[in-house]
Amino acid sequence: MAIEEQNVSVETGRGSSHARMPHASVLFRYWIGLVVAAVVIAVVTTVVAAVLPASYSATSSIAVTFPSSVGSQLDTSNGANAVASQVAGLANSAPVIASAANTLGISTDGLSGRVAGVQAGTSNLVNITATGTSATSAAQLAAADAQALKGYVVATYAKQAAVGSARLQATPSQVLAKGQIAQAQAAIAADEAIIKAGPASSPAVANALTDLTSQRQLLGTLIVNDHSTQQVDNLLLGLPSVNIVNGNPAGGSSTLSAIAVGLIALIVGFFVAWEVLYLFLNGKRAYEADNQVGGRAAGGDA
Repeated sequence: MAIEEQNVSVETGRGSSHARMPHASVLFRYWIGLVVAAVVIAVVTTVVAAVLPASYSATSSIAVTFPSSVGSQLDTSNGANAVASQVAGLANSAPVIASAANTLGISTDGLSGRVAGVQAGTSNLVNITATGTSATSAAQLAAADAQALKGYVVATYAKQAAVGSARLQATPSQVLAKGQIAQAQAAIAADEAIIKAGPASSPAVANALTDLTSQRQLLGTLIVNDHSTQQVDNLLLGLPSVNIVNGNPAGGSSTLSAIAVGLIALIVGFFVAWEVLYLFLNGKRAYEADNQVGGRAAGGDA
């Protein structure tokens, strides 16, 4: 026996009692119509899915690393991860897209919307996914964008390093240090020339040997104390290395087949039609029950 629920008419303020048809009853009475509706939905969805062009995707990856000489392993790892998050956002930037399009010989129109760069968690890897109307076009775009991104990042950091190096070398202390180092090197070269010319027993050679030792010690001290030179070296050594991990990705379909879409639509359509019919029938029953109660009340008042 079906369970009935008591409903109260809010609009009339009068109590009305009508049986709410359970889901099971709706399914039992109208299952043929529900199946027909689901099949129609599935057929239409399958046809639409078959007509629409298939979408394919491919993913290429790049890894960002720092030389171990820059700092500790933890520092270089954290630095690489931080740079990777910045690099990911450049995958579909205008200069990178333009370079990739130039490599492929295609237009840049709408190209940025087909490429996305995403950092793999918090690691130093950046996955570049590209979409296309074929597996080949998606794979070619992913590979070209990865190559363009690598070139752009390397060139950008190299430019920044060159600017920083030029600024350091232009400081007064650096200019003075370079001059002193050059003088010491010139003195060493002169002493070596005298020693080579000989003879070994001449006073000039003896003086040159003494001065050579002194000049070499001075040169070593100048180089050690040349902190700006060390800063330049560290700056150049600190350039991140960008390596392509998967330069020849294989494209694959990123959309379900029309048959799979149709089967999903069949199942979902059946339950949606069932729920809609359930709400419609019970809404109709409630409306009719309220009208009956209103009619009786009007007759009683008369």
